Amino acid sequence: MATIQAVGGRSDSEYHDIESLWLKGPDDAQCHSIPSNLAEGAERKCVKEFANFISYSSGSCAELMTQLMIAKEIGEIDVEKADGFIVECREISKMLYALRKSLN
Repeated sequence: MATIQAVGGRSDSEYHDIESLWLKGPDDAQCHSIPSNLAEGAERKCVKEFANFISYSSGSCAELMTQLMIAKEIGEIDVEKADGFIVECREISKMLYALRKSLN
C-alpha cells in the first residue's frame, strides 16, 4: 500500500496510478486468501486451528469489503458493481461466522 511518504512530491496522475495498483493488488490477494485460509485450516488436525483459519478468512473478507468501499468512493469501480460485491462479502462473512460457531 502506498504511504503518504511514498507518494509525496508526485503528480496527481502518478498518485492515481499508485492508488490503482494498490486497489488491484490487495483485492486480488483478499479474494484468494478467503478460500485458501479455509482450505489450509481444513487440513489442520485440530478444531481450534481450523477455527483460527476461519477467523483469518473472515478478516480477509472484511478487508476486501473495506477496499471495495474505498474503490467505490474514489470512483475506481462502478457503484452498482461495488455494492453487489459488498453484499456478497457480507453473505460470505455470515457463512464464515456460522461455520466458526458450529465448531464450538
